Amino acid sequence: MTEKNRTEQIRELVDLARELGLASFSYEDEDVNIAFEFMGAHATHSNSEAPLVSSDSTDGNKKPVVSIGYSVEAPLGGNYYSAPAPGMPIFVSVGKVIEAGQTLCIIEAMKVMNEIIAEKTSRVLEILCSNGESVSFGQKLFVLEDV
Repeated sequence: MTEKNRTEQIRELVDLARELGLASFSYEDEDVNIAFEFMGAHATHSNSEAPLVSSDSTDGNKKPVVSIGYSVEAPLGGNYYSAPAPGMPIFVSVGKVIEAGQTLCIIEAMKVMNEIIAEKTSRVLEILCSNGESVSFGQKLFVLEDV
């Protein structure tokens, strides 16, 4: 099977799972290991590209692994801010590569500004909140991918 055919099959699986309203899905055979999770109402991709494909060699064999990224959740409830102050540039945007330790956003709780920091170098796939929006503990804020 060609890589293009495999990518098309993977795209069809993702689309079918989305249509069925699944929260997550995984599939494995001798050639492929696929796992992904949709992030609530914001489960759609920000572009029409196929899901990301990387190699998994945990068992000594190279297998394509599909992942739509991982989420960053709010460690506390409060107001979400995408910039350090009104009129200033936003911290991150979709498609941007961020470094470990870089500020993703600020959550204001009880008049304290809490910076939410990237744990590792990643690319921003989705931003799931709007500036000024009230967020809850555990709410998904971003979808990122390893780079």
